Amino acid sequence: MLNLTRLTLFIHIVDRSYIQFCRIIEQVNSAPVFAEVFANAEKWLNDRELLPFQKRKCLFVTDSPSDFNKYLSMQCNITNIVYPMWAHRWVNIKTTFSAFYSTTSGRIRNMLEQLGLRLEGHLHSGLDDAINIARIVIELIKDGCLLAPNEFYHSSTTNSRERERLPTMEAQSSRM
Repeated sequence: MLNLTRLTLFIHIVDRSYIQFCRIIEQVNSAPVFAEVFANAEKWLNDRELLPFQKRKCLFVTDSPSDFNKYLSMQCNITNIVYPMWAHRWVNIKTTFSAFYSTTSGRIRNMLEQLGLRLEGHLHSGLDDAINIARIVIELIKDGCLLAPNEFYHSSTTNSRERERLPTMEAQSSRM
């Protein structure tokens, strides 16, 4: 059973100097290279003993199988970085949300609305999406959902349609 005492976000923020639109939407100009950010993320996880086979456990939550199965996989391949063990299992929040509340929510905005919450920030902005997903996770846990990985990585493919799903461990909600 998951014992959640706090949610933590690893955020790499860089100083940017380019047009306002790009700063809000993409946040890429002058950003460090992937290998540097990846190393910082692994150090952050290691410092908190959150890597596989360490003292503590963590669970990654996304709103799409593509985050790990496609994008992280492709970026690791491009930069000759071995795909990390910590990214082999995750929670697809859309799947968990839909099963727990017996609904077809689809998107972050819809899930927030069904929970009576407003979208914070902008959709498809990495930091804003992470914050909104964390807010959804908090509500699921408050309502009694037991989060468990429901998808995992296949090294043979980056095609999200070929991923496998793990069974979810969830209690049914009376909220929806």
